[in-house]
Amino acid sequence: APEVQPPAVDPLAYTSAPDSAYYFVMLYPTEHAAFKDIGAKYEKYNNTYFRNQKLALEQQPFDGNRGMLLLRAFPNLKEAQAYTIKQKAPQSPIGKIRGVEFITFAISSENWQKLLQKKDVEEYLNYFRTNN
Repeated sequence: APEVQPPAVDPLAYTSAPDSAYYFVMLYPTEHAAFKDIGAKYEKYNNTYFRNQKLALEQQPFDGNRGMLLLRAFPNLKEAQAYTIKQKAPQSPIGKIRGVEFITFAISSENWQKLLQKKDVEEYLNYFRTNN
């Protein structure tokens, strides 16, 4: 009988496996005035409200007209998620921004590496909604 091949595993498939580090990510329109100095605003915010987490901040271009702000690392998904939810509060640097589209989400370090390669944010957000 012919050997049955196992289905191919997609090396870029997202995983819900526990990870050693989780990130908070924001994708935002680089040119929009509401996001001017957003890195400095987050440094100040984290020093005020999240000093003990010792979060490192990175900023870089993500795609065409969007920048990316990354905060790391949270020890588990629950803490990264809690931080993400707190960004809706008025004291957050983005809590009062209206009428401009930006995206925030929590992600494991492993899934983040995959997302950076795929650059398909909607796919990840759909995965996250379905699996967490």
